[in-house]
Amino acid sequence: MAVDADPSDPDIDSGVLRQVGEPFQVSFDITNVSTRWAVYRLAVDHAGLTFIPTFDLDLDDDPESWEYTGLGVTALDVVVSVPQSNRLYGGSARTSGTTMDTGKAVIATFQCEEPGASTLHLVRSSEDPDFYTTTLDGGAVPLITSLADATITCSADTLTPTPTPPAAVGGIAELPLLAASSAEEAAAPADGSGWWTGSSAALAGGLAAAVLVAAAGTWYARRRWLR
Repeated sequence: MAVDADPSDPDIDSGVLRQVGEPFQVSFDITNVSTRWAVYRLAVDHAGLTFIPTFDLDLDDDPESWEYTGLGVTALDVVVSVPQSNRLYGGSARTSGTTMDTGKAVIATFQCEEPGASTLHLVRSSEDPDFYTTTLDGGAVPLITSLADATITCSADTLTPTPTPPAAVGGIAELPLLAASSAEEAAAPADGSGWWTGSSAALAGGLAAAVLVAAAGTWYARRRWLR
């Protein structure tokens, strides 16, 4: 898994220059998959950067989460938790089965607090054995997952934006981040929205009872309509 500092670029960018006070997006990507996965979870350190919730996952009219893309037909999304200062927890699970899909799993918005370099760091098992960034198989067993961080260089100077080429006119297109990640969506369940709740315990979903283990706090997840 990797932090992509510039989701607008098709490549994974490990560094980017941003202006202090201006919100910007990054993505958390699943990469280099060699084993089928059913669950992914994210523990992200963001010292020097302010996390800006943009998605109302628990439907209370108050954004509290980053945006899940539905990669791998994952539908059980966890509201972002803040177990301690400058650390975020989140993740998602399939309702059944496994996948080999790779790509953008989460789009998150941050803002530079002051000039200097800040690292978006994916927490390793050695740092937090209870909850770290990884993919898991259908039995909730963590898989060997390579991790790559990204550095955000924050500048107090006004940055000149790169001109955006005009969009093509005509035809039908779909939003790339919200599109289904694979043909597996056709077989995915679409039976409305249900809630799963756990307290420092487990979020189970699907025939294999794929689990997201939280280190602290109460977690909520809901089955999203796949778009």
